[in-house]
Amino acid sequence: MKRILILFNLIAALAGHSVAQETTLEGVKVSEDTLAAYPGGEQAFDQYILTGLRTTKAAQAGNISGNVVIKFVIDENGRAGDIRITKKLGYGCDEQAIALLRRMPLWQPGVINGKRIKTRLEKVFHFYTDNMQAADNTAEFSRDMLPVGPSGFGTQTQDLEKYLQANFVYPAGVQQDVADVIVIRFRIAPDGATDNIQLITGQGDAFDQEAIRVIKNMPPWQPKLTGFKPVEDYRQLVIGFKNKKPLLIR
Repeated sequence: MKRILILFNLIAALAGHSVAQETTLEGVKVSEDTLAAYPGGEQAFDQYILTGLRTTKAAQAGNISGNVVIKFVIDENGRAGDIRITKKLGYGCDEQAIALLRRMPLWQPGVINGKRIKTRLEKVFHFYTDNMQAADNTAEFSRDMLPVGPSGFGTQTQDLEKYLQANFVYPAGVQQDVADVIVIRFRIAPDGATDNIQLITGQGDAFDQEAIRVIKNMPPWQPKLTGFKPVEDYRQLVIGFKNKKPLLIR
């Protein structure tokens, strides 16, 4: 497997200037010293790709082999986003590579001067029809199919509730659980930030303001993807309480 390719500012190098420890590419900071790291290192990432990547039945039927090249960003929280295909193979192989990136565990984010940064990476995915197993669900893929992925918080279904429980400060002076729920709606921007927060059903000023604060201060979500591009999405949470801890009512 080819190593991860780190994209640098070649213009400065050609002009005779040395590449600084920190530079900027498309608004994303990268560093040659403190890069984002996959759990277990680069070899573990290659092994994850090797064991998880599947070709498609359409590619097998057409004896299609080749590479898919994808750029992506590891953000300050270790999540992969801004996924862009720079070289397509078609026959559903592009979608298979994207799906594998979406299932990755959290990375260790890059750090410069003690501050977490975004790192842009590029990965080559190799597809071979002679020795790769085909995924069961690839019969429905077509060359022009573009992925649509819902917005998500964290990597596990319970991560959102864990965040609420760790950050929601139960109002002082309230001795027992409130019986009703808080219903709150908000937008998830293409960069994963939460805004346009609307309280649908409240519990009084103290509870309501705390719920708004917690939603506003959330770390970035994995944004919804349509046609390989992040787009805005809207979510509504129903929050109840037990033992003075918030619970998501699903």
